[in-house]
Amino acid sequence: MNRFSSSSSSAAFDGELALDRLLKLACRGDESAQDVVGYELYPLLVIEAEQFNEDPDVATEIADVLIEEIREGRIRARPGRRETLAAVLRMAGARARSRARRAA
Repeated sequence: MNRFSSSSSSAAFDGELALDRLLKLACRGDESAQDVVGYELYPLLVIEAEQFNEDPDVATEIADVLIEEIREGRIRARPGRRETLAAVLRMAGARARSRARRAA
């Protein structure tokens, strides 16, 4: 077994947990957490949206709207580890699929 494989997956898991914790704080109105989340989460939202809608303008618009909704407190923090992060990524995918269906 590669000695680096478990440490890199562990680091990714730790990064997801840290981002989820920051996202929960951001959803609760912590402005400094909102700034960090906006910077760290934005590319993940764009990538998630692009999986379901190939138009990069739509993907960036979805990410912009979700970040704004986080800042405005319209997205609630979820209980559980990585649940808030997973929910926001699912929202990006769902909105991208919806936009793709409407455009077809």
